[in-house]
Amino acid sequence: MRNSVFLTVLFIAVNAWAFTDGPCGQIYNVITPENCPEIPEEAFQENHYGVQIPESSEEQLRETDALNNPIPYAPLWGPDILVTNECILTPRYDIGFDYDVNGHLYVALTTSNTTNDSIKIYRSTDRGYTWVNIYTLWFNISNPVCFFDFDFRVSKNDATPDMFFAWIDSSYTTNTRRFWFGKVPVDGSTPTWNQFDGSVAQTSNLEALAMDINEEADPYVIITYANNNIQWRTTQSLDQGANWTFYYHSSVADPLSPTCSFSDQTNFHTAIVRQENNNAIYFRNGTTAGGYSNMYISSTADPTSRTHLYVSADKTASNPNNRIVAVWRYNTGINSRIYQNISTDAGSNWQGEQIHTLVGDVYSSNPFVRFGQNGFALFTALDYQFTNDSLFACYYRTSDDTWGGKVYPNDHQPSGLLPSVGSYVSAGGNAGRVLVYRQYAANPIWFDRWNYTNSVEEQPGVNPSDFTVSLIRNNTSVTVSFAVISDSKVSIDIYDALGRKVTSLADGVYSSGNHAIDWNLRDLYGQSIGSGRYFVNFLIDDFSGTKTVDIF
Repeated sequence: MRNSVFLTVLFIAVNAWAFTDGPCGQIYNVITPENCPEIPEEAFQENHYGVQIPESSEEQLRETDALNNPIPYAPLWGPDILVTNECILTPRYDIGFDYDVNGHLYVALTTSNTTNDSIKIYRSTDRGYTWVNIYTLWFNISNPVCFFDFDFRVSKNDATPDMFFAWIDSSYTTNTRRFWFGKVPVDGSTPTWNQFDGSVAQTSNLEALAMDINEEADPYVIITYANNNIQWRTTQSLDQGANWTFYYHSSVADPLSPTCSFSDQTNFHTAIVRQENNNAIYFRNGTTAGGYSNMYISSTADPTSRTHLYVSADKTASNPNNRIVAVWRYNTGINSRIYQNISTDAGSNWQGEQIHTLVGDVYSSNPFVRFGQNGFALFTALDYQFTNDSLFACYYRTSDDTWGGKVYPNDHQPSGLLPSVGSYVSAGGNAGRVLVYRQYAANPIWFDRWNYTNSVEEQPGVNPSDFTVSLIRNNTSVTVSFAVISDSKVSIDIYDALGRKVTSLADGVYSSGNHAIDWNLRDLYGQSIGSGRYFVNFLIDDFSGTKTVDIF
């Protein structure tokens, strides 16, 4: 809330009404691929092969699942925070998430109605505690549109960040699909809008797209897309939209889930599901200078449906030492499972298509994966092994190529219609998992976080360095000690390993100074607790954290 007035003023110039038919009523450029350079097909290095799929027995999968102790709610995560309730419930919507060099968080989402769609951007400058609508991408009511797909990024290494948009819409007045790119400076200066020429085959009738940018202060942009002209292509700009180069990948009879990711400044990767090759996943390595190597990273003999593909690459290591993670949904309905494949050498070799290690052999769908800037990738999926759908989350760690941190973080049942999105955020040297998801059958978008704290996160008068929480255990009690520098609202709750609240130790205002509270190892009903691991959740004003204690 502290920044709401500033943000309103900041974007008045961007949202000013102008009587043109471009985005936000502004002038745009038309990009014609026939007048832009295109990398010829013969430049590609063909390297097609199938991948052997390692087999896992049901017993092994059950053992893996038991070892990782799934729980329906993880108290390690912070409380869900409402971003907005403006995500109108319609079949067409999307959601994006990113952050900038200042550690500010951004959520982009489609808001839909029957007359004119828009894309709204919400930003948090206090680590997710408060959110403000800072920008709306709209079209004049005289030229209303329907958004079909979009992607969203924010520049990372720029003191005055830019927001990047790529989207597919359809004009209600002309009823034709259109392909757009936009760059909007956060400081309110002049945006760039490009509409790609819809009269030529390369950029007409798009079905789906994905976009990524590299880590330069003035980043390169890649957009991979598929259209109903049975083409799968990628276009890149090395000058943020002034000029574009087009790559033709292959013909695809019914393209599904195009995805892309930069790994370093010049290497990027794209992938797609090819139905004409038994729904196999086709992967391509590319460079901004041109040229590709390509391969199938799933079985080409197994025709089982593969959808909801995501690919992300480690950005902390240079090619060819970076990791690439691919995840997707395998099969449909109650038989759907999450599959993965991983490369530890920039896509030259892959470990093999297999059920996701931590999700296991349970009904699940809508996977998402994304690397942060610290060698960790956040993975999410919907998990149907509980009574209510659960939002599953874990991480992939490049240091030892393992999955870990298995949790079910959501308070609200998530929507099955789109994946939750997020990242391992490391701006300013701080690490933490943050995610955004939509509540099931409702309009709210929620934000959640784990271990994402620094002084920016706190309200005035509270700083993580100014208080401590310690645990002293004896045979009959646990002492929780803490200190605050000013009068603060303190809440301390105990949870068990299944995420059930055991008891509450504090809920009120505590004066400045040192405090200690004894827990007698009994629950809310006065019953003695059993042995095991317990979580001590504390909330001091708006700063939250968790300690663990083992009771024997």
